[in-house]
Amino acid sequence: MEQHQQNNDCVHFWPTLLPLETQDYEHANITTGFYYGDHGDGAPFVNKTVLAHATGPGSGAQIHFNAAFTWSVDFNSEKSEDAFDLESVAIHEIGHVLGLDHSSVQESVMSIKWPSIQPRAKKLDLSLDDVNGAQI
Repeated sequence: MEQHQQNNDCVHFWPTLLPLETQDYEHANITTGFYYGDHGDGAPFVNKTVLAHATGPGSGAQIHFNAAFTWSVDFNSEKSEDAFDLESVAIHEIGHVLGLDHSSVQESVMSIKWPSIQPRAKKLDLSLDDVNGAQI
């Protein structure tokens, strides 16, 4: 239930800052899940080289999180020093679902520098680069 709420919060995050038409989130056609290795989408997770990936934009978008990593929605309850913030990574992947590519701007949520977020860090603020990319 906590993961579902976190993903729901992320889906609502982008439209608060961008002029997007949003309608019925309950029936949105975006699926998420946590997967190890080859999980049938042609983009297997190999070790710990990729936190997550997404398809999109379009109907049937998918966001896959690499289950080999430790994920957290609350750093107060998750004590692992290697835990990644689920919301921060989900916001990046939702950017891909919206059609954004990676950015060379380090402050951008869509930054290509890996990892663009460190363990136990949050990266929730969209940069001007993110907003401009989504409005194009």
